Amino acid sequence: MRSLLLVTTLLLAGLAHSAPPAPPKVSDLVAVLNSDSTQKAKADACRELARVGNHSAIAALAALLPDEKLSHMARYALETIPGSAVDKALRNSLPKLSGPPLIGVIGSLGVRRDPHAVPLLDKLLRSDNPQVAAAAARALGSIGTSSAAHSLTAALPDVPHDVQLAFCEGLLRCAERLNEHGSKSAALEIYDHLRAMPEATQVRTAALRGAILLRQHEGLPLLLEAIRSDDFTVFASATRIAREMPGTDVTLALARELPQLPPDNQVVLLQFFAQRDDAAALNALFTAAAHHDPAVCVAALNAIASLATCPAIAGPDLTGRVLPVFLNLLFHSNNSIAQAAENGLVALPGRGVDQAVLSMLDSNNQKSHRLKAFALISRRRTTTAFPQALKLAQDADPDLRVASIRVLGELAAPQQLPDLLNLLMTARDPGDLEAAEQSLAAASQRALNLENWADRLATHWDTASPPQKAALVRVFAAMGGTNALRGVRLALTDADPTVRSSSIRALRSWNNGEGASDLLSVARSSSQSAERDLALHSLLELAAQADLPATNRLALCHEIAPLAKTEGEKRLLLAALGALRSTEALELIQPLLNEPALKEEACTAAVNVSERALEGTQGARSAPHVIPIIEKVLDLEPKAALRKRANDLLDQAKSKEHST
Repeated sequence: MRSLLLVTTLLLAGLAHSAPPAPPKVSDLVAVLNSDSTQKAKADACRELARVGNHSAIAALAALLPDEKLSHMARYALETIPGSAVDKALRNSLPKLSGPPLIGVIGSLGVRRDPHAVPLLDKLLRSDNPQVAAAAARALGSIGTSSAAHSLTAALPDVPHDVQLAFCEGLLRCAERLNEHGSKSAALEIYDHLRAMPEATQVRTAALRGAILLRQHEGLPLLLEAIRSDDFTVFASATRIAREMPGTDVTLALARELPQLPPDNQVVLLQFFAQRDDAAALNALFTAAAHHDPAVCVAALNAIASLATCPAIAGPDLTGRVLPVFLNLLFHSNNSIAQAAENGLVALPGRGVDQAVLSMLDSNNQKSHRLKAFALISRRRTTTAFPQALKLAQDADPDLRVASIRVLGELAAPQQLPDLLNLLMTARDPGDLEAAEQSLAAASQRALNLENWADRLATHWDTASPPQKAALVRVFAAMGGTNALRGVRLALTDADPTVRSSSIRALRSWNNGEGASDLLSVARSSSQSAERDLALHSLLELAAQADLPATNRLALCHEIAPLAKTEGEKRLLLAALGALRSTEALELIQPLLNEPALKEEACTAAVNVSERALEGTQGARSAPHVIPIIEKVLDLEPKAALRKRANDLLDQAKSKEHST
């Protein structure tokens, strides 16, 4: 029983401990404001009163309004307290204030939208202090009553230029508030007044927007008037406003204006049509696509493409209307126009477009048309073009053959790979063979079973010519895998030196290092010096491959070191060693420090490896191996930057050695 009582007591104590603290009493916070407490304490009290304050805190907060250090915090609290008493306190404080406190209280009256403050703010509009006048104008705008608007309108003609913008801003706010409360005509009167302002472009354009959008359909004539303006700023504003006006009538009205505008303005309006998703503009766009100005023509084509691909309106009928426009301009003498037409054809959806492109491959068409068709087929990934492209791969024209073979590589499905292999095996022209190799290499990546496909390629080895064998080797290298590697190894024994060289180059494509043993065999024992050099350079490239595990790279470097004879080969070896962190790499670098021509590269590699070797938990174990080689580096007097790194490393290594 006693233990149960103890547990209950502890639970109740825990609940009491975790309960949120009670909110401070308003009276306690007010007492802080009325005391001699610090500025921070009073500011904190104001912050709390903004959360919990009520009528009883108003007098204490109002008393702080003249205090420049606490006025803003007092207003922060007063603005959140409901009731007209706060508004009255703020109004009553105005005659007692000046400078920042006055400007702040004016802003608070605007925040609270106190309509009874309008007469007082009206007087402040004419203040000699421009900041006070501007604050009063903005506050009247926030209040937004008809009397506030009247005060601002009456004062505006005599306003100094430096505060005119604030008065206009206030009037724009008034217009918004009046419209929200059903006084549309009063809001329109303000907008119409401000859009006639001779200065302040941003005011005129904001007023223009309000005047047009508030009139809705009846604002269309005003929009068109702005579209016709010689002032580009007004015109550009009108196009932005038009984006907020729904309806086909707006689209058609603007489309009728398009031909009358200067080219620069037409481009802007065409960009508007591109975003409007309304096919009613198409006829005007078709006309603009024939414009003499290339920029207008390109903008029109872009707009047409945008409409024709819009999910909301796209379809066969729309595509059928648009397709001839792009086809007619596809071979325009202006490259920008021709490119825009091509881009449009690429984007257009539907089989009808594919069929139109395929028809360009017909033998009665010009060569340029057929080559362009291949470009479109490639970009559209028109797989149905495969049979026609395969046929054209036998064409008498070499350019057409190469273009078709390249496209076949992009389009080929796994079951069509034998067609590409056949093209490679029958190719006689070097250009055809190169294209067939590239296409087969790219398409082979899509084989359903790479290992089986590699075996199938190998069955053609004995009937292939040396150039075809070299091409097959490069295809094997692009594919990768065990069986492809077997095909490359087969090429190492070929009688033709170009085939063997292709094989040596291909072996370095296996980043897992599987080809390294074959390369080492060639580098050590080949009777051809060119092949030995090529194999060694391939090994050096492998040793520098970051994808290969560091242990494998180090093992390769051990094998390569006795084979590297020239300065160039030794520099490549140092580059590979310098990327490692093992102290065994330092052993391979050390003899190269003695070669004057390699001093800088060897010192740099030694420092790089040593820095890595000293990192982490293995640093202390590496230190005895690092110290002698870094001392050797310093004896060679390397350049200043490297010498500093070496000195720092030596200190670090000695420190780690002594710590063990």
